[in-house]
Amino acid sequence: MMTEPAELVVIDGKPKYQSVGPKDLDYVANTEADFFYYRKDKSWYFLVAGRWYRASKSMEGPWSFATADLPTVFASIPPGGPKGRVLYSVPGTPQAQEAVRAAAIPQTATLKPGDVKLSVSYVGEPQFEPIAGTTPPLLYAVNASVAVIKVSDTAYYACDRGIWFNAPAPKGPWVVASTVPQAIYTIPPSSPLYPVTYVVQYQQEPEQVVRATRPGTRDVT
Repeated sequence: MMTEPAELVVIDGKPKYQSVGPKDLDYVANTEADFFYYRKDKSWYFLVAGRWYRASKSMEGPWSFATADLPTVFASIPPGGPKGRVLYSVPGTPQAQEAVRAAAIPQTATLKPGDVKLSVSYVGEPQFEPIAGTTPPLLYAVNASVAVIKVSDTAYYACDRGIWFNAPAPKGPWVVASTVPQAIYTIPPSSPLYPVTYVVQYQQEPEQVVRATRPGTRDVT
């Protein structure tokens, strides 16, 4: 049973490695995931939601954040090859620069707070752990069905389907948030909660809330 954010990689049998182009860099061909093995540093690399992770001892982990020091060999992956799409997430490539420009253009939608509901379920009682690198320090629920962040003892925020909700207690009642605390946007890229920073929300009129999300990202839950 998982009590923290995770990603499932399904491989059809034993991994089948094929060259992706650059020397010493292979990809696992019998999975739909972007899963690589770099023979030079004997490490596995996995791309999920635009972020890279590395495992050095075993393909089963432990995994650590790797975008910041991703080997430069990844930039040499052929754009027209079977894994050319990952170039949009390789720092310094023209594709990544294009993605940054696209991400600067938000997609907006107007919500009527009364039309949107949220129910959060927990595995047992709500359990919270610190989000490293946040100012002031924030906590998140490790056993919740959606991303739930504790800002204070009476202020909880949840992000579901790209919409922010807030409540006075971890079990609710949840309502559409008219604003989102700035502290949430200090969550670092290394955190599994980082995707919630893609969603901005503010009140436009008494009965209208506007949410803006950066394109090219999946819905945040």
